[in-house]
Amino acid sequence: MVVGGEAGNKLVWDSVVRMLRMASDIEVHPLEADIDPEGPIDEVNALVDEYHAQVLVVVSDTGVSPEAFRRYWRHNPNLVVIGIESDGPDTIVRLKKLGKDVLAELIRSVALAAVEDDATSEHPSGSVHVLDTDDLRRLEGGASATLAIPADIADLGVHRHYRDALKWVDNCLHRALLGIDEQRGIQESTPGWTVSPSQARKLLGGEFAESDRHALEQAQIRLEHNLSKQIEDASKRSGLFRIYDAFALDELHRKILWLCLAPEIDGRYATVFGVINDDLTRRRPTATTLSQLLYSGRNDAFDVLRLLEVDGPNALFRIVEVEHEPRTPRSETPLKPAAEILSFISTAGDSMPAYNGRIRVAGNAATPEYLGESTAGLRKRIAGWLKIGRSTDVRAPIFHLEGREATIRWFERAAAELQCSVVVFDISQLAEQSGAEQRAACLGACRAAQLHSAALIVTGRDLDSDEHRRALDGLVLRMASSRIELLVVHGRPLGTLRVGRSVLSLRRGRPGIADRAAIWRDRARLRGVTMPNDLSEDMATTVRFEEDQIDATLRLSPGKYTTIEQIKKDARRVAVSSVPVGARNIEPKFTFDDIVLSADTRKELELIPLHVRHSRCVMEDWEFERRMPYGQAVTALFTGPSGCGKSMASQAIARAIGVTCMRVDLSQCRSKWYGESESRINEVFEAAEKSCAVLQIEEAEAMFRSRSSGSNHDRQGESEVAFLLDRMESYSGVAILTTNLKENIDTAFLRRLRFVIPFAPPGYEERLAIWHKVFPSADLLTEDVSFDFLARRLELAPGHCQQIACRAAYLAAPTNSRISMGHIYAATRQELRKLGMQNAERKIAEKEKERDEKELAA
Repeated sequence: MVVGGEAGNKLVWDSVVRMLRMASDIEVHPLEADIDPEGPIDEVNALVDEYHAQVLVVVSDTGVSPEAFRRYWRHNPNLVVIGIESDGPDTIVRLKKLGKDVLAELIRSVALAAVEDDATSEHPSGSVHVLDTDDLRRLEGGASATLAIPADIADLGVHRHYRDALKWVDNCLHRALLGIDEQRGIQESTPGWTVSPSQARKLLGGEFAESDRHALEQAQIRLEHNLSKQIEDASKRSGLFRIYDAFALDELHRKILWLCLAPEIDGRYATVFGVINDDLTRRRPTATTLSQLLYSGRNDAFDVLRLLEVDGPNALFRIVEVEHEPRTPRSETPLKPAAEILSFISTAGDSMPAYNGRIRVAGNAATPEYLGESTAGLRKRIAGWLKIGRSTDVRAPIFHLEGREATIRWFERAAAELQCSVVVFDISQLAEQSGAEQRAACLGACRAAQLHSAALIVTGRDLDSDEHRRALDGLVLRMASSRIELLVVHGRPLGTLRVGRSVLSLRRGRPGIADRAAIWRDRARLRGVTMPNDLSEDMATTVRFEEDQIDATLRLSPGKYTTIEQIKKDARRVAVSSVPVGARNIEPKFTFDDIVLSADTRKELELIPLHVRHSRCVMEDWEFERRMPYGQAVTALFTGPSGCGKSMASQAIARAIGVTCMRVDLSQCRSKWYGESESRINEVFEAAEKSCAVLQIEEAEAMFRSRSSGSNHDRQGESEVAFLLDRMESYSGVAILTTNLKENIDTAFLRRLRFVIPFAPPGYEERLAIWHKVFPSADLLTEDVSFDFLARRLELAPGHCQQIACRAAYLAAPTNSRISMGHIYAATRQELRKLGMQNAERKIAEKEKERDEKELAA
């Protein structure tokens, strides 16, 4: 490659050289002297011949006509000339933003195409390309501006077709301009125009710039033959080929598409259309323009409009749209390709097109590898309907996906295994837009789905207004139902909405433990996190997360190697959800060692985390779930007097499992309004399932009263109990109920519990151990404190002992002294008075008086 430029553009010239030298496969030979735009080109030609250069890059100022760049090409017709029109520092800034990769890729693409053509064609393969400031700005702007570099540029067959289609457009426009010149007579200037047809031909340039009508007609025949053969023979159906296939475009519609694409690709085409339209402000083709170009004026514009909007493949998807303007005749309104067509063509490499924010293309590469065994059944259903839909006139049903966002990924994975892409269309923001905007958005989603041969998933349907939701559902589904074979609706049921197709509801069951463990390992591997099987099994057993929650947890992971404690801590952060009425989240602080219980009670408590950890072995591997289709939750009832450690035990169980504890008082969930109590109860259970918390239900006897205990149950109360029993059976987590009155619990409910654990008042040995535990450290106590005396004389529950210790500490705090037996006596009397234990309080007062007398005597 040879790079040269004018002296005044030395900085831009040097910048281009430095950028291109970073590309390993490009050999750069800069000119030693500057190029005179109007001077001889012998030195340039000599250097091109010396190095057998395929590409010449010339940097010139904006005052030079593109013709100045073509004179280098005429010396060597197989040379590719790239002219960079520079306006100084601004160009340097844009080149740096553009980056060496894009500039180098542009040069590689045109060079590769020239080499391929040179090997397979007798015609010269060189070309001239001019990058002005507007071109650099468009390239810098992103994907929408990269139309000059087709998505499949590395595939020379696809690129050749793209380039030949533009050559056909060049030929067509040259013939039209030549016809205008012949009709009006060649003039130096044209009244009412700033660009004459002959000037427009020079601006358009290319290999047909000097051709006469006969040569243009011969070239047209040759190009149309080559283009048709390319379409028939192409093995790789991508780029423009995929658009032809997706919308079944015939030859006439393909030509319309090429002509409408041209102004979007290069501003020179837009100027030429302005000349043909007799108005340089109208820079796109119109129905009248297409009639002149395609039919040589034999058909009127109305035939073209009917072809685009009534008959033929364009009428259904409107890949070429008519920009309706109220004050402009329909035959003179501009025509443009749909935005999705432009986005699709402009996408570079294998990346997904950047459609508007409402449309997302779920590519197979981004789909998780594992979403559970239930994916196989869904895959078979999709495959069956795809096969039927493609082979007969039977329409596949509309699939209705129930559940949260994870259900969409479940469908995406099943479709990905069938090599079927998915387009997700979010309609949540459409309710605020006009009807025309809604229809345009829906049609755009259908075009995207058709371009990718994809299933279309409509989501975002949970609108506040039922009226708006039904109206929007009706519009979207009616439009999509007639255009898309595999149509999927996510969210609320369709109800009585008529869309001309049957509806098949699909609900993904909750992943089993084996499924969740596999998902944990798969997501961890994708993020470079090492997760052994035992760790994934433990997380899957104790934390019942869906895929999105697993992803969120692993994003918080500090590094490749992590511990189960860290992951469970991150999982608790992710699991925090809004707390419903009557409930509150508690971070567990106690362990089993913090609770003083009898050996039998502690042993039974420690079985609860054991049941959670080994649920996969028993329920799934040994198939006990077949014998217990309901009631698979680990449920327990803790009975006993207040203060005996029931709440502490619940927290200890939650901490042993590695989750939070959600405490709820069912009496606060009750409402006088029929059905509202059930709704609140359901919210509590759903919140506990979502956050994977241990659900602790206090004062259970308030709801589960014994029907033989003399209570008068009204119909509403019986409905609440029935709903709660049913919800307990369908619950999938750990639920612990506490009560002080076991005898008031309905026996029908007791049989649904896996554990019933009594918390008896502590005996002397337990009370002694409790007094040792209620003080954080023995260093806080004076030597006269006797735990033996307290354990023998005070038959109190652990909760009351803890209150006494706390009260004694506050009595000692004002003097900053250690806690003495006197402080404990005083605190004990206060607690006993609170409990109404007057006799016990008097005995403690007597003991305190005896102690004071002994101290005075001493």
